[in-house]
Amino acid sequence: MRFSDKFGIIAISLMTGGIISMFMFFFDGVREYVSWGSFFLISILASPIVYFSMKGSSTCPACKKAWKEISNGQETIREYPVTKTENEGYGDQRRSVVNTYIHREYWQFHKCEACNHEWKTKENSETKA
Repeated sequence: MRFSDKFGIIAISLMTGGIISMFMFFFDGVREYVSWGSFFLISILASPIVYFSMKGSSTCPACKKAWKEISNGQETIREYPVTKTENEGYGDQRRSVVNTYIHREYWQFHKCEACNHEWKTKENSETKA
């Protein structure tokens, strides 16, 4: 397991604890229990869930070893522009704006550090033009 994997688990667990604590603050029945202690307790309880979900997404399909998947490049399948009408501004200053995005479909190549198995997954991304 790399440092970036460990950091990701800790960061997502802390964000989960923060979000749940913020939601708890808005409920009158549990508001008095919201504190730094509850934040860290929820974060600690969320850690195994985050760990196993990240472990499953980084497992090699051939040898089934976890934390051995590395990215091995990308290949673009196709790119095309997409226009969307979005609202911008606040209050009386709201207006509709047509924005153009570049939708990209690509193959993400992966490689296992343990057995050198290679596989690919189809991914999508959308960036503002």
